[in-house]
Amino acid sequence: MSAAVTAAESGARVIVLDEYAKPGGQFFKRTGDGFAVAPKWLTREHARGEALRGKLDHPNITVLTRALVWGRFDDRVMVAHEGHSKSIYGKALVIATGAYDRPVAFPGWTLPGVLTAGGAQTLAKSQWVKPGRRMLLAGAGPFLLPVALSLLRADVSIAALVEATRPIEWLPHLGSLWGQWPRFSEAWEYKDNLRRTGVPTLYGHKIVRALGEKRVEGAVIAKVDRKWRAIPGSERTIEVDAIATGYGFLANIELAASSGCELRFDEHARTWFVKCTPAMATNKAGVFVAGEITGIGGSALALEEGRIAGLSAAEFAGTLTAHAADEQRRQPIWQRARLERFANALNALFGPRPGLWEFLTDDMTVCRCEEVKAKEIAACIANGATTTKSIKDWTRAGMGLCEGRICRGMVGEILARDRDVALCSIPFPSVRPPIKPVPFSTLLQDDSQSESIAS
Repeated sequence: MSAAVTAAESGARVIVLDEYAKPGGQFFKRTGDGFAVAPKWLTREHARGEALRGKLDHPNITVLTRALVWGRFDDRVMVAHEGHSKSIYGKALVIATGAYDRPVAFPGWTLPGVLTAGGAQTLAKSQWVKPGRRMLLAGAGPFLLPVALSLLRADVSIAALVEATRPIEWLPHLGSLWGQWPRFSEAWEYKDNLRRTGVPTLYGHKIVRALGEKRVEGAVIAKVDRKWRAIPGSERTIEVDAIATGYGFLANIELAASSGCELRFDEHARTWFVKCTPAMATNKAGVFVAGEITGIGGSALALEEGRIAGLSAAEFAGTLTAHAADEQRRQPIWQRARLERFANALNALFGPRPGLWEFLTDDMTVCRCEEVKAKEIAACIANGATTTKSIKDWTRAGMGLCEGRICRGMVGEILARDRDVALCSIPFPSVRPPIKPVPFSTLLQDDSQSESIAS
């Protein structure tokens, strides 16, 4: 939305392709039709989202919702929309495909009632559905706070918020965090809501087991050391009927990767992002990026990147002069650098640690789509597999509907561990269209000859 509004105000004609039913993405997700939120639960995030959404009503902007981009070929993107496949051409392309929760395996993680934090938030925030009556929220980082608020306002009882880090570990990062008063104020607002509703926060703990036969009936948590390895003898059981885990994010870079954009590996996040210039340009001419696919940084950083990308796209499309673009980019580039320092400090503090994968032992299911266990992956590695691609070929791990989004990171961790190599040395697998599942019936209804054109 930020990129679209900025480009439109710079004279470009813009087509927004939004996979959701309503614009807003993950940051500014809207409540579903027929649902209302009590004023006491509305946050600053809600006001920011509504203000930005209102700017989409611009004569230069066309918004297509429920539009699934399934591939890009040369200067065209292929979109599944209203049961048809459409080809959309633009002089410039801004990719802002966001991120999703990092999947983490532990005993019982496949039981009904175990969700990611983002999944639980989506149910509570947009559908007003309770993921459970009494939940445990476990993970690391500030994202747990807004998730907790969303669950509380959906009338979910939170047994505990289980945070893997300890406040004492935050002290070395205070220098980088200093001065980000709006972020601290926002965090305090969330924490105050937890305090007033009586939700306890257990620092230095993690989820180690989900209990139950056919569904979640309880959770076992344990104290952890600084590497997030469970400390023997510290386990305790909490009675819950649902568990949400939030141990960071993975970037949704498949569209950018399949477009030939260069990637970079981040050691703190232990994952890949799209490499870009300060002007949000990729190595592919006319392709720009914004948001979490450049690095996990939150909504404030994403908004600045959107502004920069919108200006750069308008410049590339010829509706904004290079001089004007440079002048208008100066302030958001400065803001981005400031916010990026804050984001990097958070990623260093809350990034995944080795203990997060201590449960990837022989009998653990790693690929849920194809029901592949860790021992099958280990056997492939013992027989010479050196990439996640070769493991996929031999075991089908990564060939399900999620196309590896759930298991790819864990397969990489097993590969790095068993071969004793750095995770960054394992290449990101090649991505080919369709980057998300598309019905054959949609592909058969191909309207590519009647193209939509954006300037």
